[in-house]
Amino acid sequence: MEAREKKGFYHLCTDGHQVSSIFKEDSDFIAGANRIAICKHIAGVSVFSFTLMDNHIHCVLYGSLEQCRCFIRKYIQLTSMYNQFEYNASKSLRQLKASIIPIFDESALRKTISYVHRNPIKGGFRFLPSEYMWSSSYLMFKGQSASGNQTSRTIQSLSVRERRSLLRTHISLPGDWLVDASGLIDYRSYVEYPSVERLFKSPVGYIYFLSQKNEGEIDMALGQAQNVFLGDKELRCVVKRLIQEKYNVDGVTYLNIPQRLEVARRLKYEYFSTPKQIARLLNLNQELLKDFI
Repeated sequence: MEAREKKGFYHLCTDGHQVSSIFKEDSDFIAGANRIAICKHIAGVSVFSFTLMDNHIHCVLYGSLEQCRCFIRKYIQLTSMYNQFEYNASKSLRQLKASIIPIFDESALRKTISYVHRNPIKGGFRFLPSEYMWSSSYLMFKGQSASGNQTSRTIQSLSVRERRSLLRTHISLPGDWLVDASGLIDYRSYVEYPSVERLFKSPVGYIYFLSQKNEGEIDMALGQAQNVFLGDKELRCVVKRLIQEKYNVDGVTYLNIPQRLEVARRLKYEYFSTPKQIARLLNLNQELLKDFI
């Protein structure tokens, strides 16, 4: 339990090769950025940096591994729902693959944040990271010039109808968060950018790290970590909690086959578990699972 709750920094990235695009219009990017804030609030993580590209996202979060997994699976779920509603997308994004890489020291943290902020350059955009709107890099070392739209309002000042119209969520968010007229939640409301600025110490230090091309090193780590799953020990704690909440029993042995299959579906779509791992933890035949999940 202690290992499961231990907090640290993690680099999260969705697979940009799996889909041609996630964000098509500015409205999609606004909704996508807002989902960072919404999922941060749901999962209880701290957001240190993020960048939205047209077909994938990068985030650097602080929290437990389970909190980070909660964040990314909720983000993928909400993104899939959005695209199905907005574009009548026939293919769900819920099986979109994601990588979660632990970050072990300050040097690696600086490199990773720089990598995340450099992503627009890597993607072919011909301007500085600080000029790319759909990234927390937009805030870095700008002082008062990053104060946002002067017509921004706090969430608590919006009516219920305005909140749902602008933010497109029923989730109750912190009332002091700022929202502009387009519905974009101000990045300053939920990104730990002052801590990131302290990490780099000065604009010169930040520019130095931005100038370092470490894509090869981090891309390799992302590739090796694709489809990282919770280990059996961690997932066993998840299974115990799920069956206690849903069926009010203390072990898998108390569940019948339909109930185990229902838990199996949640493990696959919410925790990205493999059929082999699910079969092992729920005492199910792996061949049986293929027809149901």
